[in-house]
Amino acid sequence: MYRLLLLIGCLSCLISTSTLQAQKMPKLDKLTVRVGPIGSLGWNLYHWYQRPINHEFSKVSGHRSAGQILNVMPSFSLGILMCIDTKTIHQGLAWYNEYYLSIEGGVSYMPFSYDFDERKGQSALAFPVSLNFYVPVGGIGLSFGAGAQFSRMEFNRNTVVYEDLKNPFFVTYFAEVGIIPHEFDMSYSFLLGANFFARVGLGEYQTITADFGIRGIIGYTH
Repeated sequence: MYRLLLLIGCLSCLISTSTLQAQKMPKLDKLTVRVGPIGSLGWNLYHWYQRPINHEFSKVSGHRSAGQILNVMPSFSLGILMCIDTKTIHQGLAWYNEYYLSIEGGVSYMPFSYDFDERKGQSALAFPVSLNFYVPVGGIGLSFGAGAQFSRMEFNRNTVVYEDLKNPFFVTYFAEVGIIPHEFDMSYSFLLGANFFARVGLGEYQTITADFGIRGIIGYTH
């Protein structure tokens, strides 16, 4: 009997504590989703790609990587943007927040990308497709993304040894982080500004892609 009363007492304390904690937690009062287009124009400040070890170029040469600093050609991306507005109630006060989610596809062309150790050819082309999350933090914005990138290297001006070899696209799966050094709120304005980003991807057979750059983003939801 004593053990039963002790068990009932412990359960009562646990339920009371859980109830108090639940009362202290913010409660979602309203959620609204708005949809619109998003696009960007940017520049790849530095990239470095390493093709897979089973690639025909890799079988002929021991040098599998190439890169370029300060690309002269702009990169583009287009996609769909969702703005998620939330209203929460916490201790009698209303709190409003906005978060932005996008699906984007882009293209980057680096005409002077090449291998410094062995000149096999030049140029690189990349098609990244990503799911991105933009969140305001204080007076700035942070971006986080993940996706897949289809890349091709050294397909222009091939030297004699490599000109007849197959040079297909290869795939990497990447994570991306970025910072937007200003405050944004699409309830009254565009998400417009510079996003400094770093994107690093890995693939099969020791494949690597790394892109670092800046892009100007324009988005609108209604």
